[in-house]
Amino acid sequence: YLLDNNITKDIDKIGADVAIRSELFGIDTANNDKDIQLKDTELEFPCTEETKEAMFAAKAAWTRLLEEYGEKAEYTYYLAASEAGLGEASQALADYRSARDMDRKHASFETPGCVTAFRMTGQALSDAGMTTEAAELCNEEFSAGAEHPEVYNRAGMCCMAEKN
Repeated sequence: YLLDNNITKDIDKIGADVAIRSELFGIDTANNDKDIQLKDTELEFPCTEETKEAMFAAKAAWTRLLEEYGEKAEYTYYLAASEAGLGEASQALADYRSARDMDRKHASFETPGCVTAFRMTGQALSDAGMTTEAAELCNEEFSAGAEHPEVYNRAGMCCMAEKN
């Protein structure tokens, strides 16, 4: 999808010294330096075939990074988020738990990808009718000392789902 729609047409130079000289789909460069910074934005549109394709590509990319560089909590969180986006709730839950077990900073939700993976995994579980598992995940987080607003939000969503 990305290649078919020429998303990369504005890139002046990609090489050993990756330099991107224009703002491009949520990617900007500060002072045209070598560091690429992704903007953190919430996407507000229904899942289309293009977003499913992007999630599939993301899953493949995170899987490849894990194969190449070994088990890392950050990569595994993003893998779980990708799986959740594809509706693979059980696998997303397993990978989220695996990442959490590797993550020494987990209770603070500071590791990149942690919040996104928790939010998306919880939503995927709820969407799949697995509200008991989503509630168990919240209880696990509370037991580990997590006090992040996303945990409270998902716990509330689980309570509302059980009442309905």
